Amino acid sequence: MRVLNYAKWENFENIINKAKIACQNSGQSVENHFPEVRKMVLIGHSANSNARYIEDYNLTKYACYLITQNGDPHNPTIAQAQTYFAIQTHRQEVSDSNNVEMQRIQYYDRLKISRQQLNKTAEKGGVTNPDHLQSLGIIGLYGQSPVELKVTKNLGQDDLYDRIDRVELAANNFITTQTEEIVTRKGITGQGRINETHLKVGQKTRKTILELGGTPPELLPTVEHIDKVKQRQIGPPPVVNQLENPE
Repeated sequence: MRVLNYAKWENFENIINKAKIACQNSGQSVENHFPEVRKMVLIGHSANSNARYIEDYNLTKYACYLITQNGDPHNPTIAQAQTYFAIQTHRQEVSDSNNVEMQRIQYYDRLKISRQQLNKTAEKGGVTNPDHLQSLGIIGLYGQSPVELKVTKNLGQDDLYDRIDRVELAANNFITTQTEEIVTRKGITGQGRINETHLKVGQKTRKTILELGGTPPELLPTVEHIDKVKQRQIGPPPVVNQLENPE
């Protein structure tokens, strides 16, 4: 109470009651965050002092936050505390956003490596058209050809993987790594058999997503181009100076 510059208990108790309501509305336990206790204090001076129990609280950090947010903003201490919490909330939101974007970059890079590995494995098995192989994974997962999917997702000239979020990147990476693992483990060879394997893995993945109640991947919204995300999180790519060959 003194920390927040409230001189009268009655005024401070009104703020506590508002904070309790906010706590209840947020689905939290009022009893856990505002446990009532009784504290003994001395009333009077020296020999004439009398002991008396008064109502008090052992507040949690969350309770203190709610009290601050429900306090009088005209109180300079309250206003300062509210500003502090607003800044911290904004910082956390920025941090969470950065974490999500960095995860997307990681999923994107993993998929790129997985696709390269699948192409190498497929080439050893007799596949001569890796682009067609990759398109079969898309057909299996999305139920559409890459050309149709560009229209559905309104990709324009952008590559599919540059405009999808973590969930889709993870699904595509799963299909790619599973196909590569199956082909390697079973020793599958021949362009037709490897192509069929990749298509089936994509189809089974799609079926599982739908059975679990997930959104059909072709209906998931596109997101900001990965290059912009990388530039924001990592910075622009380094500029390599091309030295002219001496004549």
